[in-house]
Amino acid sequence: MILEKPNNMVHTSTHLYLKREVVDVKRLNSQMANKGLNTEDAVLLIRKSEIANRFNLLQELLPSCQHHFAVKSCPQNNMIEEWNNLGGHFDVASTGEIELLENFNIDLSNCIYTHPIKKEREIAFAINRGIRIFVVENYDELNKFMPYQNDVQLMLRLSFSSEDAGIDLSSKFGLMPEHAISFVTNATDAGFKIAGLCFHVGSQMKSNSQYIKALSVCKNIYSELENIGICLSILDIGGGFPFHASETAESLHHFFDPINNFIENNFRNVKCLSEPGRFVSAPIATLICKVVGKSKRTNCHNYYLNEGIYGCLSNKIFDFYDFNQMHTYPSKPNDNYIFHNSNLFGPTCDSIDKLLENHPLPELSISDTVIFENMGAYTFASTTNFNMLGRINTLAID
Repeated sequence: MILEKPNNMVHTSTHLYLKREVVDVKRLNSQMANKGLNTEDAVLLIRKSEIANRFNLLQELLPSCQHHFAVKSCPQNNMIEEWNNLGGHFDVASTGEIELLENFNIDLSNCIYTHPIKKEREIAFAINRGIRIFVVENYDELNKFMPYQNDVQLMLRLSFSSEDAGIDLSSKFGLMPEHAISFVTNATDAGFKIAGLCFHVGSQMKSNSQYIKALSVCKNIYSELENIGICLSILDIGGGFPFHASETAESLHHFFDPINNFIENNFRNVKCLSEPGRFVSAPIATLICKVVGKSKRTNCHNYYLNEGIYGCLSNKIFDFYDFNQMHTYPSKPNDNYIFHNSNLFGPTCDSIDKLLENHPLPELSISDTVIFENMGAYTFASTTNFNMLGRINTLAID
């Protein structure tokens, strides 16, 4: 029997139909067993073909930029390896992220180090590994590069606040734009190579208006600096490109085309960079969970999954995950489900590990499957080992 899902996902006794392909549950269990993974554990399925899809899509939508994948969004081996094989570059923000890239013999000279605040030993480590482009935002950070003046190019990060951002980063990092001219001239006079400006308008942007505003401000700064003999050669427009499960070709072009057109019309002689994270990594992974426990109290059904708030589903707290992308697969599908008020918990003994409360769900049994779509961004990256339950297993399916 086939159960129709609102997003055209369907269930049979042996298959889960994901966004673009079929996952055979029995085969998945076999693959997990062959890799020494316990089939009672949750698994994060990585679709390598989707990494290529997102790479090509970004190249089409924003051809004016060289794209540096933000490792922090998904520091996962398949993600890193595939992006590198496709010819993509990387944005790193820590020694650990650099060490991850080293595992794949990636040319680190093509990386940018974008964390605005760094320990001196982190700077030395990165330079020793071949990284030459760094971000600064104030004079204290600038002075940390005094021993490396002849070796590095620096980008000055500017602050642009935005009410359109799902997560506004401006309160933590960035120099106000009105101080950019004096900073660049002072740094240049002191012997530093300021190669360009960078910004990050925020995460999950609702519109492209703040990008256009930031680009306009940068255009004026580049022109003013050029008038006094300082020519900047790089512009980094950051990330924050939104991912939505409902995205269409029309909505994507509506968002990206004005940004790309502005860059092509106003920064012809400048190398433009971007730092895509979520836009690339969100749709590459699907979380497959199982019900490992159940109970009933006060007329409410309680279900306990093998992954929760302290694992990949930390995105409920940190990333405002849309639980409309969750689907349950009862072991006895029928056409007339009775829905019950239900609580959905993760596997830890902490009461904060609650995913849904008083939510209508069909009755589930032990070992029934629950899946969460679009789980690549800021999920694997933020898993913990709370209760010593272990971190999420990953499995590439193509």
